[in-house]
Amino acid sequence: MTSIYVASLLEGVALGTALRDLALDTERAVAEVDSVGAAVELEASRVVAASGLLAGEVERVQHRTGQGPCLHAYRTNGVVLLDVGGPDPRWPTFQAAALGAGARTVLSVPLRLDDHAVGSLNLYSRSRAAFSPKVVRRAELFARPAALRLSLGGVAVHAAETAEVAVLELQDRGTVEQAVGVLMAVHDDPSVERARLRLEQVADAWGVRLQVAAARVVADPTRVAP
Repeated sequence: MTSIYVASLLEGVALGTALRDLALDTERAVAEVDSVGAAVELEASRVVAASGLLAGEVERVQHRTGQGPCLHAYRTNGVVLLDVGGPDPRWPTFQAAALGAGARTVLSVPLRLDDHAVGSLNLYSRSRAAFSPKVVRRAELFARPAALRLSLGGVAVHAAETAEVAVLELQDRGTVEQAVGVLMAVHDDPSVERARLRLEQVADAWGVRLQVAAARVVADPTRVAP
């Protein structure tokens, strides 16, 4: 990770708290999940949090040994879906520990600031083949805005290189936040993270940029009525 991305992240207890909140929110938002871990890689250390004992136990083994799907997702900036104990021969120590803890399916999604992975969001299920392509896609959408929660002020410090870009991005963020509020009200759901996920899904379904979808939602909330 380059220093500019490290500099944009929260520090100390604040980062650990944000990671734990993210893990808990993900567990609540994705029904197929039994436990969630979240980790961020700093230049000289690693910060890890979990929503429960299952994720906590398996994450500790992975980070102690330095091998596993969650670290692979971060290092390669790619999604990893693992059938624990299945034909995939990678990470035998991790797989043995995961089986012992009761995990049968693991999904690891990189947490990105722009296109750079800063860590991973790791979903565990006690059921085999628990995560369909639809669930994988949902997790990817959920992870997109999640990294922003781990950064100073909610955005990476490098986001605006000029004043003009900064103004445009501020306007876009204002529209997105308005749309998030609309979705929270329409669905009678106080979760900001789930509202952001719904907005990502709407943009994906409409085939438009997030800011365009946000503007449409704000202009006509009936378009996203449940």
